Amino acid sequence: MSQKQEALKARDGFASRVGFIFAAAGSAIGLGNIWRFPWLAGAYGGAAFLAIYLFIIVVVGITMFMGEVALGRYAQRSNVGAFKKVNKSYGWVGSLGLIAGFMILSFYSVVGGWVIYYVFRALIGFNMTDPALTGQLFNSFISNPILPLLFHALFMALTILICYNGVKDGIEKYSNIMMPALLIIVISLAIRSLMLPGAAEGIKFYLVPDFSKITAEAALAALGQVFFSLSLGMGSILTYGSYLGKNENIPNVSLIVPLMDTLIAVLAGIIIFPAVFSYGFEPSSGPGLTFVTLPAVFSEMPMGQLFGGAFFFLLFLAALTSAISLLEPLIAYMINEVTNEGLLKF
Repeated sequence: MSQKQEALKARDGFASRVGFIFAAAGSAIGLGNIWRFPWLAGAYGGAAFLAIYLFIIVVVGITMFMGEVALGRYAQRSNVGAFKKVNKSYGWVGSLGLIAGFMILSFYSVVGGWVIYYVFRALIGFNMTDPALTGQLFNSFISNPILPLLFHALFMALTILICYNGVKDGIEKYSNIMMPALLIIVISLAIRSLMLPGAAEGIKFYLVPDFSKITAEAALAALGQVFFSLSLGMGSILTYGSYLGKNENIPNVSLIVPLMDTLIAVLAGIIIFPAVFSYGFEPSSGPGLTFVTLPAVFSEMPMGQLFGGAFFFLLFLAALTSAISLLEPLIAYMINEVTNEGLLKF
């Protein structure tokens, strides 16, 4: 057996189906669900956007997710190696995924740093009920020449450390801890939000469709959100599929992960919109919904420091699990294509 064959045979992988599901769900469940999805829903009419999103998940998302998992398991290689195994001239297709994933990681890691700062800031207490003041706080933080870099470095250090420990002892081990914690926090915060006075108005906005809000722009935003949320087209799911055992049922695991992803996105809206409506804030405030509007909401809310800290810690877990999946395809490429081939090959 050649050195290359021995290296491929010894390739790391997930120890169990649960490990794959939690890791893949961690890849899918990220800032796209808890930060981006709610403000998109707020901007495009709440339930109308949700209806379009669910339709696209069923028609497009699950099928493409299954395809990536199947290709990864078939090839047992990195993103680039999988396309080269299909056809030697297709390696560049996998390379596009690597580049896209790295570019998204550069965005994710910056916002991940913001989230870490906001975990500590929430626990201290925002003590600002005016969104204009919380907006000044946010602008002051991101314009600081040192603080965002420090928190960005901390976020990337945690991401690299987990990936460094490999699939079983790194990604799977920590995903098995972080994903159950994330689910517990999401459900707890959703229940708390539903108990707020005036929460029914937020639920009505979020879950009662106004189909007059359905536009081509809303449909395009929902389609982009499906790709962003499920980590499609960037090699993350394909790479995780390459670590999946040959005896696993691909349709089953490929259905569970998008369902979990959608559940968390829906619950994120249930956390946010009842709270926003309960305290009379604007639900369609765009990206600032999380970093500007919600700090004002938590300042109004009884035990707001505790619930604010829990929410931003939830956001941190979601960002970290997704960042891990964005870095792993590059690591798999370096191991499979560079170490085994002896040179960079696209």
